[in-house]
Order: sequence, then C-alpha cells, then structure tokens
Amino acid sequence: MTIPSNLNAWKTNDKTGGAAPTSYSLSSLPVDIYLEGKNASSDVDDPQLDEQIEQAYKTVLENYPVSKSAKRSALRLAQINYHREDWSQAAVYSELYRAEYMAAESLENQLSILKTLASIYEKIGDNKLAVEAYVEMIQYIGDENDPRINPLLLKIDELEEEE
Repeated sequence: MTIPSNLNAWKTNDKTGGAAPTSYSLSSLPVDIYLEGKNASSDVDDPQLDEQIEQAYKTVLENYPVSKSAKRSALRLAQINYHREDWSQAAVYSELYRAEYMAAESLENQLSILKTLASIYEKIGDNKLAVEAYVEMIQYIGDENDPRINPLLLKIDELEEEE
C-alpha cells in the first residue's frame, strides 16, 4: 500500500493513496504520519483510533524525550486532554511542555501556552497556580506599558479575591 503524504487523499481515492485502510497501527504507518493522521482526518470519529494516536504520543514522550517529536507529542497530549475536559491530565502535559520545550517558542506561543495553563488551573479551581501562570505571562511580556498587561492584572485581582 502506498502511504500518501496527505492522509485526506484516501477520501478522494486519487493516485496518491487509494482506498483508506481499515485499521491503523504503528507497524503499518511511519510514526510521523501516524501522529499527524488524526489532524488530517479530523472528520473520522473512531475512539479506537484516538486511543492509538494518544498512546503513540505517549510512547514518543517515554522513549524519545529529547526528540523534536516529543515536543509535539507533549503539546498534542495537552490539547487532547484539554478538549476532552480532563483538566488534570491537560495540566500534566501542559506543565511538561512548559518545563521542557516552551523556552524555544516565540513570545506569542509562550503567552498562549501560559494562558491555556492558567485556564486549566482555573477550571480545576487552583487559583494560586492560575495566578502564577498569569504573573509569568506578565514577566514574559516585560513592558509595563504593553496593552496586554492590564487585563492580566485584572484577572489576577479577580482570582485573588476569590481565594
């Protein structure tokens, strides 16, 4: 079977890929295509496939923690668990990403990651950790005149009043 670079090609049955396979496994797909397959086939609702993809991401993190794929795996596992509303696991993988991989990101990506982490901690009800994430965002921004600072300060005040 030819594996297309774009997994959506299976849907059109064109020359790049042919009919979609009936099952997926790490042994039949290269890991990078396997890991990205869910993104390319987002209209496929297959819990077994979702479980296999999640396990593949975990395997990459466990067996290849310093690889480029580990960075993507940590972020994807955080996203998967966030969308599943499994806040504790979303926090675990977000914190892993923050600790191991975030420093290499652009400022905007760092702020986005921290904002997501703060949101997770708010959903868990841990306002102290949410405040820490918002404070870290302010530190990353660095310029007290930046218009992004005031909404963060207001959010911090709001969360501290709830405690």
